[in-house]
Amino acid sequence: MVMDKQSRAGVLPANILVLTIAICLVFGLTPVSIKSESEIPDTAAPQAEPSSVVMNSSLFALCFSGQNNGWLVGKGGAIVCTRDGGKTWSLQKSGEKLHLYDVSFCDDSNGWAVGEGGIILHTTNGGTTWSPQQSGLTGNLRGVQCLDASTAWAAGHEGALLKTVDGGKTWILQKKVQDVLRLLNRKFLPSLFGVRFSDARNGYAIGHPGIILRTADGGETWQQQSSGTSAILYKVAVLDHNTAWIAGGGGVILHTADGGATWVMQKSGVNFMLNSIAFAGEKNGFAVGHKCILHTENGGETWSKYDIALSRWLCGVSFSDATNGWTIGDSGTIYHTEDGGKNWKLITAQLK
Repeated sequence: MVMDKQSRAGVLPANILVLTIAICLVFGLTPVSIKSESEIPDTAAPQAEPSSVVMNSSLFALCFSGQNNGWLVGKGGAIVCTRDGGKTWSLQKSGEKLHLYDVSFCDDSNGWAVGEGGIILHTTNGGTTWSPQQSGLTGNLRGVQCLDASTAWAAGHEGALLKTVDGGKTWILQKKVQDVLRLLNRKFLPSLFGVRFSDARNGYAIGHPGIILRTADGGETWQQQSSGTSAILYKVAVLDHNTAWIAGGGGVILHTADGGATWVMQKSGVNFMLNSIAFAGEKNGFAVGHKCILHTENGGETWSKYDIALSRWLCGVSFSDATNGWTIGDSGTIYHTEDGGKNWKLITAQLK
């Protein structure tokens, strides 16, 4: 939850109250707490709690470029940033009202966010300003990865995979990917939900139904790999050019140790969709879904379930180092761990 700091007396001073109301009007915030029982809802019924300011919308994705700098994106073009490891948070102006589904930074300055209607936003100053770029698409973009200040990939509706090598001045649709997907002889091209590279040459694009595409030459060619499932595949975590994990619908977790030549179904122990997956090292991994965080300490041979206190969907998970991790979700929910995922704390995100 994104919250303003309360005064010790429980009453906001007049100048802070005015600022709080202004922030609420501009960014769709409301001084209530949210609880939700539905799957990734756009809105939720308010319930009384001690006075605070929360974001009355879902957060869909996050990215940390290091221990201190992180960005969260979500409903209605929301972008929330921290510069001090989550001690304080600020709202950045995206200039958009459509949903943002993913965000990626390659350093503290250069990043992209993507979302509904083919939206691509770009920043070169850590989000102080965001500029729209032309994707040439009207379908949703669901995944993005920034490789360096010039190079990025974006994935989305009907097999769309885009690449830029000039900082987003031009985005090139990878028609070879769509050619591969046409071989499936479906009425519509499958949508892609995630893209992730371990280096400039080796990467994956994933989607529905059970789509896994791999490149070993920087996207010059793509090969379809056998996933063994028809589930929607949402996110892929890549450790190196051989090792990766994928999370998806129906509790699916897939793992490869040979560059995708074989994908092994791991036993997650749940049957609901897993929206995101991340690893903090070779063995320590996390996947998130409804009201829980899944954790493995042995590379996914076994997964244990950590239930959070709130009945909410978690949509993204990311680690800035081996010990500091974050997971976010609907109703502005933010959880933080400082011990490598052994314990998770619901944080009060104080707006500057």
